[in-house]
Amino acid sequence: MELNFYQLAKKKMEFENIGVGNTALDLVEGCSADPYVQKTDPPHYQKGKIQVWDFIADQELDFFKGNVVKYVCRAGSKKGESELDDLMKAKVYVEKAIELLALSD
Repeated sequence: MELNFYQLAKKKMEFENIGVGNTALDLVEGCSADPYVQKTDPPHYQKGKIQVWDFIADQELDFFKGNVVKYVCRAGSKKGESELDDLMKAKVYVEKAIELLALSD
């Protein structure tokens, strides 16, 4: 389906007006109740004004640095995992990023 200029502008406005805790998937009618959205948009990543993965994408972080940010941001917020669990996971990704950086020099 090809959109004309007006339709594209309207979609852009809708996208820019997405509220805190929402993602682009919410633009799809009825998608919020979809279990996939609940799985990819859990509350332990919605503590701030933007989604963690949106920040990671905006900063163009690689896999390892992105996971550091993810685990630090959600530390202690995910049901069944302690703050220490998440910080230890972040530490593993920091160490791997450092290892890869050291090997590339």
